[in-house]
Amino acid sequence: MYKLLTKLLPASFAPLLLGLATAAVGDSQSLLLGAWNCKGEVQRPEGSYRVNAVVQLAEASALISQGELFVFSPWLGSEIPMSFKATGTWELKEQTLHGKLTEGNIATGNAFTDQLADILEQQIQASPNFRAEITQLNQRSLTFKPEQTNPVTCLRAS
Repeated sequence: MYKLLTKLLPASFAPLLLGLATAAVGDSQSLLLGAWNCKGEVQRPEGSYRVNAVVQLAEASALISQGELFVFSPWLGSEIPMSFKATGTWELKEQTLHGKLTEGNIATGNAFTDQLADILEQQIQASPNFRAEITQLNQRSLTFKPEQTNPVTCLRAS
């Protein structure tokens, strides 16, 4: 079971989980600051992952993200909803956001599926650093592409 669960959760999943935002240097850094409502999805042969997150990027390089993660596995035959909260640091270098997750918690409220959440937490702790390239940024919207995942879209939180 453990082997199957670890196949479900890609090691590069941290940026998607966080729904992390990125931008271009200078004015772009100031555009990044604040709260963003982000959505992303990854399709893999072993399953799919969806994330809905509110990401807060602060001037002092602080990052806070919380939201919902949905894991679907054909083997399980259903989607498993999870809630998460993560904190970390971020730094903008040219068109790329570099960061590190320092704390995080993922839970499902179910003993069996909390095992899956624990495995995901362990994978994120094993690879806490992330990078994501900004592909679009303005006052209201943001699109970024973490390494090895699909683009994530964000709208400025009101």
